[in-house]
Amino acid sequence: MRERYLRHVKLVARTPKTVKSKRELRRILERVRRERGATSFEETIDGVAGIAAPVFDGTGNLLAGLVVGAPASRARSKVQILVAQVRDAAREISSLMGYRAPAE
Repeated sequence: MRERYLRHVKLVARTPKTVKSKRELRRILERVRRERGATSFEETIDGVAGIAAPVFDGTGNLLAGLVVGAPASRARSKVQILVAQVRDAAREISSLMGYRAPAE
């Protein structure tokens, strides 16, 4: 499904920092899948950062994404803390939805 989407999507630059290459987007998507989270600094809106983590349902399917937006100037120095907090909150919501993470 992802590859079919990537074959047909036209990437549109919204800011100078928007990802413009499908190759780069594929790398980012693999990292997001592996790390179960994402950060974005001014890729969609100038001056705005986003920190996101997945929320899963009781069967392990992706249900939603939890996203926190903040001014990029303030988020940059706190990115590690924000990432940890967003991941923890997404894990808690997933748990409330019945999700049980596999043992690592």
